Amino acid sequence: MTHQRTMWKQWLTGLCAVGAVAFLLGCESSPQDECSGIDDAVSCASVVAVSPFSVDGEESLDVDVIATTCFDDQGLPTGPEPFGDHFATVTFRNDQFPNASTSLPIVISSYRIEYEVTNCPTASCPDLAPFEDAGQTITIQPGSEVSQTFFLVPLSRKQEFLDEGGQANTFPNYRARYTFRGSTAFFDADLDISGSAELEFGNFNLCP
Repeated sequence: MTHQRTMWKQWLTGLCAVGAVAFLLGCESSPQDECSGIDDAVSCASVVAVSPFSVDGEESLDVDVIATTCFDDQGLPTGPEPFGDHFATVTFRNDQFPNASTSLPIVISSYRIEYEVTNCPTASCPDLAPFEDAGQTITIQPGSEVSQTFFLVPLSRKQEFLDEGGQANTFPNYRARYTFRGSTAFFDADLDISGSAELEFGNFNLCP
């Protein structure tokens, strides 16, 4: 049996599915809403940090959607502004549930990003299509944290923002919400693990 509950922590979320309800009955919290496992092996997976960064490698919640030219102090062009995908480093944690005797590795196999407008200064804040990716397999061992880099706003979504009438000089805000799909390594139970970040879209200067 699988149950799910959203657990917000500042601007990120951990969401876990559960098995082995009979074993967990009587625990002080509500285990059927928190974790996944079988018999006395129960693991709780969560996203503990989402750290966005731009193409120049600097941590940033500002998503540059316009590629421009850089100039020196004399006003002479020096080359194109650094421009590309916006990424995030996501940190996962695998905790053993209290009163369980052991826990299981958790394997992340794919993810999906959904975008929600949270602040629109004008009438031109287009909805963006979800982005999905698979191919990276990440194993989170019991009691450990693992960090991995993922797309957050790929170039295709920046272009979609402009193509659909988004205005870079108004700096609208979007919430980008990850949903990671995984399972325990030795038990076929799907897990949805979520985390999000609040972003600002606009024409930002990334020239060195």
